[in-house]
Amino acid sequence: MPIILNKWEAMILSELDPCNAERLLLTEVAIESILKESEEERANIRIILTKVLVDSPKTTDKQTYVHLNQAMLIHLLDKLYSYGQIPGVCPKILSLYDIIGQHLQNTLDFIENFFGNYFDRNEKIPASFRKISTEMLKKQLYRLAQINATEEFVDKLLMNNVIVFFQNFTDNESPNISYQQLSYQQELIMELLSEKAVASTQSFRETLYYFNFNDDNFIAYEYERLQLLVNNLATKNEKITLLRFEQKNINQLCSKLNCSYTANSTLTSHDESFLFR
Repeated sequence: MPIILNKWEAMILSELDPCNAERLLLTEVAIESILKESEEERANIRIILTKVLVDSPKTTDKQTYVHLNQAMLIHLLDKLYSYGQIPGVCPKILSLYDIIGQHLQNTLDFIENFFGNYFDRNEKIPASFRKISTEMLKKQLYRLAQINATEEFVDKLLMNNVIVFFQNFTDNESPNISYQQLSYQQELIMELLSEKAVASTQSFRETLYYFNFNDDNFIAYEYERLQLLVNNLATKNEKITLLRFEQKNINQLCSKLNCSYTANSTLTSHDESFLFR
C-alpha cells in the first residue's frame, strides 16, 4: 500500500522545525507556497485513502493501513504542537503551524468519520486535540458543579464524587489519553448534565450504571448506601431480602454495550457481586 504522508513528514520534521535556521528566512511568499502545498496534500490524501481502502479486499490490510496512517498523523500533530510551545517562535510561524495542524487534524477526522471500523480507539489523541477537548470538559464540569451547588435533587456526596472523577481527568497531564478514554468522558458528562439525569439521585445513579461507571468512589458510595439500608433492619432474613431486592433492581438496569470507565475493568449492571459481599 502506498505511503501517503511522506510530504507532510518531510515538511514538518525538516522545513518547519524551529531549530532549522532556514525557518528564519521564510518569506510571505514562501509561507503561502507551503500552505498551498499542504492544502493540496490534504485533498490528495483523501482521494488516495479512499481508493486504497475501497480497493483492498482484506479487512486486516485495511485496519493495518488505517492504524499506521493514524499513528503517523498523531505523531506529526504532536510535533507541530511541540514546536508551538518553544519560546521565541514568531507569530507568523505559529499561524503557519496552526493552519497545517488543521489540515492534519481534518485528515485524521476524515479517517475516523469514514473508516471508523478500522480506526484505533486505543490510540492516544493528539496533544492539540487534548487541549481543546479538556477546555470543553472543564466548561461542562463547571456547569455540573453549579447544579450541585444550587439544586437539591441529587445527593451531594454522590455528585461530589463524580465531579472529583472529572477533575482528575482534566488535571491529568499524561500524554497518553486514548480516543476511547476521552469519548467516555465526553459522553458521560453530556448525559449527566441532562434534565433526566439530574432530576433525582436515582436517575443520576442509573445514568452512571448505564455507562458502566466503576470509579472507586462510586463503588464505595454504593457500598455505604447498602450498608446503611441493612443497618436499619433487625433480622438477618430482612437484610437478605433487602439485598436481593437491590440486586434485582441493579440487574434490571440498562447498560451501554462496549462502554466502560476503563478498557480492562468493566462494570456492568449484571456483575455487581462486590456490592453484596
